[in-house]
Amino acid sequence: MHSPYQGYIDWMLSCRATINSGCGRMLKGKVNEAALAGCLLFEDECRRDGGTVPHYLTPSKATDAFDEGTMPDGDYLEFHDPQDVVRVMERPDYADLAMVMGNRLKRRVLRDYGPAKFWHKVING
Repeated sequence: MHSPYQGYIDWMLSCRATINSGCGRMLKGKVNEAALAGCLLFEDECRRDGGTVPHYLTPSKATDAFDEGTMPDGDYLEFHDPQDVVRVMERPDYADLAMVMGNRLKRRVLRDYGPAKFWHKVING
């Protein structure tokens, strides 16, 4: 049976990265969608004090990912300005970086914040 969401699912799974922006004190759906699709997540560092993502996930600086062959150990990349994102994406091995970090983010979210844990807490209080 064809899902009415299949087009969106296919698009999400084809993405290598996404940028989280905006303010708020909750982990937005965009972060979970990116994680479950295995995308590299970029987060604006100016949100560190007011944002929620650093409270749940481990950041690495985008500047740590400028050089080919380097592999930051965080769950996502914090950027200072849009040029940081561009510089990371211009790495010759960007596809490998995005795949490794996206898969790491996916494993972390499934392990610590996956649907089973969420719904267990909702059901059991």
